[in-house]
Amino acid sequence: MRLKQHKTQLKVLKTMSLFKFFTRKLKMNTSQAEMILSHLKHKPISDTVAREEYGCRRLASRINDLRNNGYSIETVTKKTVNRFGRKCTYAEYYLKNDG
Repeated sequence: MRLKQHKTQLKVLKTMSLFKFFTRKLKMNTSQAEMILSHLKHKPISDTVAREEYGCRRLASRINDLRNNGYSIETVTKKTVNRFGRKCTYAEYYLKNDG
């Protein structure tokens, strides 16, 4: 009887810790999305800027979250030369003014 009670308590604790993990992750993503949206209202953003200024390592995912929330964001592919002298491309995101 006592063993069964402990197993039930253990399941509850595991469920609570998973809930805390996912809600913490959700808050972090929401916060990053809000910071990125604020940035986009003033100027475009690239992956490098998002990583350095906001600690966002997956900008495309945050942009997708914003698009799913109804924001109209345009992607422009730009060309550059990397630090090794090779040609490469990167994405820069703009908030469209629908008006």
